[in-house]
Amino acid sequence: MTPFAFASALLALGIELILRNGRLHVWPARAYKHLSDAERDFIHAHRAELKALAAAKALPETTVVWQPPTEAAIEPPTPEPPCPYCGRVPCIGPTHHAYDVLHYDDPEHVERRRKAATAEMLVGLRRARYEDPYVR
Repeated sequence: MTPFAFASALLALGIELILRNGRLHVWPARAYKHLSDAERDFIHAHRAELKALAAAKALPETTVVWQPPTEAAIEPPTPEPPCPYCGRVPCIGPTHHAYDVLHYDDPEHVERRRKAATAEMLVGLRRARYEDPYVR
């Protein structure tokens, strides 16, 4: 790419290369940080040619107003919600030693505890009904 084609491409984006006190500047100045690494490298590699273009006023003035890239166009990924029981992202999992304690109110665990307690109660009732209640 020639320096003239490069400067023309920047003009199409609304970015001008101007010469002030013998130094090459990107105008508007806030546009420089939005240039790609390749564009910055091109400016550094062809600084003398770009200065000559700016001094000769070979390029017309821009008719486009430069706008910085918007952050709204890039949507950050939505974070995974934390586990409602242990509060961690991701959940600690059933192999963790404190899983049963942290997931105490989990409906699945509540139902499992209820079934275990009911089974234990029924075993006690069967023993009381069919065996001697005074033998322990």
